[in-house]
Amino acid sequence: MAIEYIAYDHAGARIDGEVEVDSVAEAEEQLWSTGLLVVQVRRKVERHERSLLARLFPSLFGPSTKDVIIATRQIETLLRAGVSLPLALRQLRDQTRSPGFKDTLRDILAHVEAGERFSTACARHPKVFPPFYLRLLPLAEETGDLPTILSGILNTMVRQQSVAAQVKAA
Repeated sequence: MAIEYIAYDHAGARIDGEVEVDSVAEAEEQLWSTGLLVVQVRRKVERHERSLLARLFPSLFGPSTKDVIIATRQIETLLRAGVSLPLALRQLRDQTRSPGFKDTLRDILAHVEAGERFSTACARHPKVFPPFYLRLLPLAEETGDLPTILSGILNTMVRQQSVAAQVKAA
């Protein structure tokens, strides 16, 4: 089994790595015997396992409002810079850390690359994108000004998140 570890050498340099052994205990023993100061050892979770967990427990691994805000900001910025929508989605998919959101982006990208409209691809994920988001995307595509509409959506989402945080704090 693949075991991921974080350790430090005698000079104090951090080493992130992976070993193939039968157990976590065996990995620790092997790393200690090489003179490394082991900080963390755990079984490597494969991508397909993370995706399965995200599908089984969407509330734990699913996209958050913060993920959608960050993605919207990045897509808007990339589109304004002249990057094509599929390339922007690809870059975003590769950079995101949330397994659930990565799956969502992977699905949206596949549909956009297959010729589907961005708004239609996003509408396949009503639990991820708020209703106003999904209602404004077709308008953005019809007017041809997706970056401007995304900017407006982004401002609204940030304000809503701010109000929700104030209510929660109160």
